[in-house]
Amino acid sequence: MTVKTRVLLTLFLLLLTAGVVIAQPNMQPTDPKRESPRATLRTFMDAFAQPRLGVTPDPIDEAIKCIDLEAIPADYRSIRGFEVAAQLYEVIHSIENFHLEDVPAENKGEPFHLFRSTHGEIVLTRHPNGEWLFAQETARVAPLLIADIEEERRTHGSATLAVSDSVGSQIRERMPPILRPRTLGLERWQWLGLIVIGLLGLLVWQIVRFTASLILGRLLRSRFGEVADEHVTGLYQPVGLIAFVITFRLGLRALSLTPGPLATLRSAMFVLMAIGVIWLIYRIVDIAIAKLRKRAYATESNYDNLLVPFIGAIVRLAVVIIGLILVAENLDFNVTGLIAGLGIGGIAIALASQETLSNFFGSLVLLIEQPFKAEDRVEVDGVKGTVKEVGFRSTRILTYDNSLITVPNATIAKAHITNIGTRRRRTWLVDLGVPYSNRAEKVEKLCAGIADIIGKSESLDNEEFKVSLFEIKPPSLTLRIIVAFKEDDFAYETDARHAFILDVLKLADELEIELEVPN
Repeated sequence: MTVKTRVLLTLFLLLLTAGVVIAQPNMQPTDPKRESPRATLRTFMDAFAQPRLGVTPDPIDEAIKCIDLEAIPADYRSIRGFEVAAQLYEVIHSIENFHLEDVPAENKGEPFHLFRSTHGEIVLTRHPNGEWLFAQETARVAPLLIADIEEERRTHGSATLAVSDSVGSQIRERMPPILRPRTLGLERWQWLGLIVIGLLGLLVWQIVRFTASLILGRLLRSRFGEVADEHVTGLYQPVGLIAFVITFRLGLRALSLTPGPLATLRSAMFVLMAIGVIWLIYRIVDIAIAKLRKRAYATESNYDNLLVPFIGAIVRLAVVIIGLILVAENLDFNVTGLIAGLGIGGIAIALASQETLSNFFGSLVLLIEQPFKAEDRVEVDGVKGTVKEVGFRSTRILTYDNSLITVPNATIAKAHITNIGTRRRRTWLVDLGVPYSNRAEKVEKLCAGIADIIGKSESLDNEEFKVSLFEIKPPSLTLRIIVAFKEDDFAYETDARHAFILDVLKLADELEIELEVPN
């Protein structure tokens, strides 16, 4: 046998051995304390028999490990696990003729039914890792089993069981019997507790809002300088909502709810917490964008004035989308499948959102090509005014009559844009009609007089202007005036036009020339 053959044979045997090992199911228990129904019950009962004071770790932790708590939310398992363990212990402890030797000691077998009552039963099942644990259904009905045992004790005149030293159990023990019956899955005292916790949460919400109104504004202004009042007040509501959720979640721990209602309320509180956090971050982004916008306006570049609002819109959208994804994952929605489904219906979604996408790409075109800057005067799609802001979907233009017009970015990207603000100076072309009945000397004096008015004006360009006869048409000669304004400002231009027209009319009156509108 050659060396090469030996190597190949060795590799083949190793692969065969690995395959056998992999093929064998890993059903051996990870801990001998729970290798059979008897071992699990012994571990469970021994944990409560040991002293707890000053002992680390707590012996009850071993009892909790004997219960399948996967149906209980992770952040409630430690508290709820202790309550369920204490309740099960009291029920098992109260079973007549219970002998541990009667419990199967084999690792394999069908689920072991230890106790059955009106509302449920205590069952031990084999976990996939080989351990025998109290079933999830048993953990769910543990409070109901205790209620059955207590009812039995009351019927025979015995004292009520002290099931645990948890807050929920102590509250329940002090409740009158009229509040013990169940309605819609919860005992009456638990329904009252939810109402009290809700009212307490609303009270905390208002207290936090009032406290924030006293402190938050000063804190923000001390760290970030001037902050607008509307931005500060916008933080009060989300902060109050977060305080409400925290109060409600803490209060739930005192009600000893069963896993089903507890999971439902936990999911509802998570959604409210997510809304509060997203809302708060959204408001913080508003403050940050306002500060960046103020800095952008302080710079010489107007590109920043357009870019900052656009970035703000992108960040706000990202915050909302990420928040929705986190909420969906927590509520066990298949986000990956949802995205895949969007791929299948992509054509329909693309058609439905065509206008939105057009506006988005239109905004990108405006930011890249920069046909205008913030505070430029423009004329686009019949709208004439000053550019105030380029947003995610549209551009806001302040017209000369102080109206704020919103124009979709897709429309602007496709339209002819006249950027009045880029002109070196504003030029004014005026045509006047001079009747043929006027003698040439009068017309010449009129032209010279208008040129003199422009030369002496403080608002018009005294160097580059033109006053001349332009056309011979019926019913009058056309006198064309081309003049520029010294400053590029609408109010300044309006005043200059007014003064120039009055001066020309006065000159025409002196020369006894009746001006007309040319045909």
